[in-house]
Formats: sequence, C-alpha cells, structure tokens
Amino acid sequence: MDNNYSSEKINNNLALLKELTSSKEVGNYTLKKLISISCKYAISYLCTKYAKDRIKFLNLGFTFEDIANDSIIPLLLKNSKTKEIGIVKSYKDWKAPINTDAQAQYFFYRIITNRVDQEVTKILRDADPFFSKILNAVNYVIEKNNWQKITYCGSVYIANKNMGTNKKFMNHDEFDAIPPKLFFGNMTKVITNIFTHLKNEPELYSAIPLNQLIKKIKFSHMNSFVDIPSSSGFDNEEKLDIEVITANCLMIVFQRLDEFYFKKGKITLDEKKILAKVLTELARDLKNGGQSRGLYLYMKDHIPNLTNEMFYQKYHQILDYLFRQLKTEIVSNLEVRI
Repeated sequence: MDNNYSSEKINNNLALLKELTSSKEVGNYTLKKLISISCKYAISYLCTKYAKDRIKFLNLGFTFEDIANDSIIPLLLKNSKTKEIGIVKSYKDWKAPINTDAQAQYFFYRIITNRVDQEVTKILRDADPFFSKILNAVNYVIEKNNWQKITYCGSVYIANKNMGTNKKFMNHDEFDAIPPKLFFGNMTKVITNIFTHLKNEPELYSAIPLNQLIKKIKFSHMNSFVDIPSSSGFDNEEKLDIEVITANCLMIVFQRLDEFYFKKGKITLDEKKILAKVLTELARDLKNGGQSRGLYLYMKDHIPNLTNEMFYQKYHQILDYLFRQLKTEIVSNLEVRI
C-alpha cells in the first residue's frame, strides 16, 4: 500500500515542509497551503480506503469532506508549551530522512492518513457501543498496569515500559500477522500476550496500535461463537457473547416499546411491529460495526411513503429514545473481563 500511496501527484511537498519547520511562527499563507494539501491527501485516502463506507458515513451525517476537515485539525493546533503546530511535532518524531519531494510527500501522506483513520474510528466508535466498551476496558487496563499511551505519526499505541530503541512501529500487515489466539482472554492477558509476542520481533517496538487492537478484539469475539477447537488456546468462558447480549437487551427495549407506547395508546399495533423491526435491524447493525444510516431511513424502509417531516412528528422521539436505551443496555450488560 505504501508504495502507491496517492492517486494524485501533489508537488512542492518539500518546499512546504521547509516553510513549516524553518520558523517558530507559521504564516497564514503557509497554513493555507498546509490545509489545502492535507485535505487533498485526506480525501484521496478516504475515496480509496473507505469508498464502500461512503453511504454509511453520509447516512450518519458525514461527507468525506467533513471527515477530512475534522481529521487535519490536530495537525494545525499549537501545543500550549512548545507553541508548535501538530504537523511540526510529527516531523520531529519522524525517523526516516526527508531530502526529496517524494520523501516529503510520503511523510505528509502517512501523517494525514493516520489522522483520517483516527477520525473514522471516532465516528464508528460513537455508533458502536461494543467498540466503546472494549476501549474503556483497555484504557483501564493500561492505567492499572502502568503501561503508556503514546502517539506516533497520528496513531495511538499502547507501549510497554521497555519498548526498546532504534526500532520501528508495527504497520497494519505486521499487526494482522499476530496469531488470532492471542486476542482471546481478559484484556490484561491479551495485551500481555501481544507484548510477549513482540519480544520475538526484534525489529519492532513493544508497542500495540490501540484502535487496531480494539477492532481486532471485537472482530475475533464476533466470529468465535461456533465450533471453537480445543487447540485454539482460549476458554469459552472468556468470550464476549455479543449475540446473546444483544438479543437480551433487545427484549428489554421491546418491553418498553409495548408498555410505554403501545399499551398507552401512543402507537398502533402495526406501528409497534414496524418499530420492533427497525430496532431489530439497528441491533443487527450495532453488532456488525455500528448504525449504518439515519433513523429516518430505517423507518422509510418499512413505510415507503414516509416523509422526513412525518417521521420527526410521529416517530423520531420514540425511536431515538428506544435506540439510546438499547445502546445503554448493551454497554451495561457487556462485561469485558479486565
């Protein structure tokens, strides 16, 4: 992937980088050029890596332009102590030489696309209670074990105290090569096992990319509920049974739908059935990565002639409340072992 990192050739990267790093105060003209080049790289990356998710983001209220703009903001903000903007800090952390325009282009691309991945993860996390709960558990374990969270080139890593020197941070392919069985067990065990695994990778720092770890843990558990061989190296009791949790929480929400709205005459039987179907679809999507579109579009699938105005007048308050309750129930019932 890194060898073909931009679909668009953007010139004068090296000149811009020198402007950014040659003086303490970055002028408005230079800042505008940085914003322009950053948005181009960010949108190019989004159109390549997240093309299949464009409609999902649109339905959640985000265009690729919105995501690109939000992604690059940390690169433009000044550090309160050093007074340097974020991109300059990333430049100082960068280990490889930057002597040519191609090298400068690669630097900008890596920093900006890492920021895009962080922003996409934030959006998906907000739409995915499972991700949020696992992340909270991992953050607690990091603090409990006195591990560190460090940022390198826009990505957050969990670092061991003795992470090593003169090595490199693992990339996506190296992370994906970690044996799947290491991602099962309580959170402390998972992270400890990966640190142990990294001892056998002398060229890599003892540092784990945080967002990739969360996604991998969720994916591993989502796909591990059937036919687990005894040789796989983990205990059935250590799995997060997301299917069962979601089904149980859905039944609780159905009871509220029945008692709070149907029995009190606020909705008809047909409307109750439609809302139940929509909540079931929302629950399914939560298991598979998060809400895929706006609530109105979920309802419109079942009421084709439903207008946006009608939805907000009749159904939005009910569905929004019940959906929030569903997510709250899932989070409270999801016990992530730490």
